[in-house]
Amino acid sequence: MDPGWAGPRLPNELLLMVTEHFHDDPKTLWTLLFVGRFFFHAAVPLLYADPFKFVRSRNKPKLTELILASVIHTQRRFSQSHSSDSSAKPFTVAGFLVRFGLLLVDECAYPPLLHDALTGVSPTTIDYAQHLEVELPKEEHNSKVDSILQPKPRLAKADSLTKVFGILGQEIEVQRWVANTTTSKRFFSKNPAELVWKRLGALLIQCYPAGIPTLKLGVYDSHWYLPLADKLERLQTVHLQRAKKMEDKHLQNTVSFLTKNRTAFPQKKPIYLRFDSEWNTPCGRVATPQEKREFKREQQWPRVALYAAVGSPVHMNASPCPRFYEDIPATMGLDSLDSFVDMDRRRFKYGESSFQQEFLRRCPNLRALQLLVSDPQLFSWAVDAQSTSVVPGQRISPPSRLQELNLRLHTSTAVLKGAIAAYGQSLRKLKIRADVQAVHRKTMDPVFFGDWSLPLVRKIEIEVTPKSIVHLNDFSECHRLETIKLTIGDHSGSSPCAKPVNKPVRLAPVWKLFSLRTVQLHGMAALQFNYDSLNYCPNLEILKLIATSCDGQSVSMASVPFLPHHNHHPQVLDSRNTDTSTQESRRMSAGWKLPKLRTLDLVGAPSSAFCLDWLKGCPALTCLKLTAHDGYGLNVLLCRNNDLTTGPTASPMGDQTSAWQTRPRLGCRLTCITLEGHWIISDDALLTLLTKYAPRVTELRVDRIDQDPLPSAHTVTWHGSWLLRTFKNAMMINHGSGLGQSDGMGAHAAMSPARWGKLRYFSCPYNISWDDKEALGLNSIGVIEVDNYQKADKLVVKMGDQHYIRKKDRI
Repeated sequence: MDPGWAGPRLPNELLLMVTEHFHDDPKTLWTLLFVGRFFFHAAVPLLYADPFKFVRSRNKPKLTELILASVIHTQRRFSQSHSSDSSAKPFTVAGFLVRFGLLLVDECAYPPLLHDALTGVSPTTIDYAQHLEVELPKEEHNSKVDSILQPKPRLAKADSLTKVFGILGQEIEVQRWVANTTTSKRFFSKNPAELVWKRLGALLIQCYPAGIPTLKLGVYDSHWYLPLADKLERLQTVHLQRAKKMEDKHLQNTVSFLTKNRTAFPQKKPIYLRFDSEWNTPCGRVATPQEKREFKREQQWPRVALYAAVGSPVHMNASPCPRFYEDIPATMGLDSLDSFVDMDRRRFKYGESSFQQEFLRRCPNLRALQLLVSDPQLFSWAVDAQSTSVVPGQRISPPSRLQELNLRLHTSTAVLKGAIAAYGQSLRKLKIRADVQAVHRKTMDPVFFGDWSLPLVRKIEIEVTPKSIVHLNDFSECHRLETIKLTIGDHSGSSPCAKPVNKPVRLAPVWKLFSLRTVQLHGMAALQFNYDSLNYCPNLEILKLIATSCDGQSVSMASVPFLPHHNHHPQVLDSRNTDTSTQESRRMSAGWKLPKLRTLDLVGAPSSAFCLDWLKGCPALTCLKLTAHDGYGLNVLLCRNNDLTTGPTASPMGDQTSAWQTRPRLGCRLTCITLEGHWIISDDALLTLLTKYAPRVTELRVDRIDQDPLPSAHTVTWHGSWLLRTFKNAMMINHGSGLGQSDGMGAHAAMSPARWGKLRYFSCPYNISWDDKEALGLNSIGVIEVDNYQKADKLVVKMGDQHYIRKKDRI
């Protein structure tokens, strides 16, 4: 709104009623609150909700301006009420800001939220900083505050005091916290804008310490914060920064700060400590591994001391701390520990596994655990507890509350048995990263995953190294499982494909998981997938099967059970005359019934066997991506005979007239189609895809696609024109116009202007001729302009390296 607007103001009581009315509709409430100047006048204490729960990053500048305006209004109001009782000078904004080393910029336009506060008109009766969490400002918030404030060049001493008014109106003395030299790293910067933000943060924390939830604390500046430790009532997170060399007095001041805050607010949740990158201590000197480990232990000991100062930490990361379990005090409370991380792979080598086991048993309320396991007996205590129980299957160890378990295995996968015994009954998410090839190199025995008892688990993610032989079981005791992902890690090696082995590929058992929503399998697991499982997964939404050419060549392709014939025969097949074999029918059921399937992504061998007829039972499908690999030869996009229309065959290149009567097979929801690799498709199959299965396609991407049968002497430009003509004919069919009739212009008759449907992006590697470009009404644009047209929801066509738009869409 206009800063000069002087309309009537709503009473605060009415504003409270408005907020209470929109309490259950935070989206509408925040839409009202973040409308320029109205935000300041209509934003109420928000006693009914936490505003930071819904706020977005773009609104943080407005929150900063709001809090600053609230500070100025409050200081002015209390100074006016005390003016009759004291001989202090009248309150001025400039006089208040200069105490903290800030000056107003002359002749600048004030932001709407700060206009009233800086000019001294229309004071409010609400101090928002009492009810909002005061987030200390940062330069990346991109507010206009640093354009109206500038740092004062000459300052008083850093330890001098000044008087401000507290939340309750009492007059208190605070430190200025500004220095004229580099002695205070926290408040010095050569960048004027950064210096403004630092000094503004000092102002806010001095005036409203009780509203600060997050604090960035350098151990070298902890003595500045020590007097405020017992006033930071809402402090939840502390970001700790350190210098390369930590002095004892700096560490002692930081420990005193944490201890004082914990003692002042014993009922408050323990502080969450976060450490910056300066805490990493690489040892560059030449030394033995044992000497390096002892040096690192000495450098990281302050981290352990700070954890102990918190009392009962919420989160701990033991990865950079050698001998961590021996250094922590035995009296440290671990009941509040919510998450724990230890990715040190040398615990077992240096004999720390026993201490690690004892530590894990002392964490009854642990919710998230991330470990690098090198000791195969790390969870033996849980296995022993089950085996020694009086009643079979009864747990004698304390019940676990762990919900997320992330294990990186540098040992045999047999250790998973102990982990499941210890935490399996409460797990919601299980993530495993295993170097199967390294551990099982001698025996080359396959690894079995999925024979676990996880009654509450909802997500299982498994990552293995390339060339790993992994078999998936039926997950029969994971009744609530919603997501299964098996991926191949460490792709950077780019090693050559392995030689075929004679061992047959084991087909995975049928999964009867009625809650399953996402399946993503890579490598051999994708080849092993049993498609009969789809009959028992009615809630499946995402199906991704990704098999590279190396995956297929690492085994004898003839040994893959029920693999379709054209997966391992490179010759081109005619999709219009190809009948599915018995093996293909057993491998992929023709009657998929997946009413909730939204995304289908097939790469490699699974895509080679794809047929559009399988999608008739997937009415919710929106995204289809097929990727073919050269290792399997040319791929034919199959279209069964009963998919073709009963009318005469219509070729986009011909001059026939057709009255195609089409009926969408997928409920018109398929909007995104991507074909990567080399595909062969007939005119009829392409028209069927664009009329019966995707009449409302909005995004069509093609890597390399040829007409079936292959043309003998056509140029690359011809391919691009053929694709566009076919698409235009499909859109004419969808709108009941029939195919274009020849009027002596030959192929250009089909290029006459017509509807493009809902298409918004088309991409293919082929170029287009100048005549076809003019016939389609396209104009070329630069790469920089593409984003603008896509944001405007305009059609963008990419042919080769050039982008085009319709002439009528030209901006």
